[in-house]
Amino acid sequence: MVFFARPVTKERLKRFARIRHEISNQTERLVRLKARLEAPAKVPMDGMPKNHTERDRLGRLVARKVDLERRIAKSIAFEACEEIEIERAIALLEAPIERQILRLKYVDDETWKGVVDTLYGAERDYIEHYEDYQRKTYYYHKRALIRVEILTAIAPR
Repeated sequence: MVFFARPVTKERLKRFARIRHEISNQTERLVRLKARLEAPAKVPMDGMPKNHTERDRLGRLVARKVDLERRIAKSIAFEACEEIEIERAIALLEAPIERQILRLKYVDDETWKGVVDTLYGAERDYIEHYEDYQRKTYYYHKRALIRVEILTAIAPR
């Protein structure tokens, strides 16, 4: 029997994708912060000392860097646990196309166009029937969301 902490819902899948974006954004922010730490201090053109010292600036930057690294590590740990549980839930689906759609959309963070392209892009009539393939993808997606939520909600806790 498979156990889940919480049912895997569309909201939970969307939150998982947002966490991945947030980790990416915070990592970029950390890179910029590290660059500021390594940059030489600004020297006033007049050569006169200012009220604040270089150590204050460095101290604040180092504190922000350490705090940001801690928050990123915490988010990465949470994201890893969520990914394991989401993958386990997706694996419960019987239809391969439903599993593939949920993985492409939420785990791989693919756009809807990318999902449809991946599933049906090799079809000969793909371009002229794109809207039909898109509707078919949405149908399987909706069905997969309903099924995965039911399967994870009825699993014993």
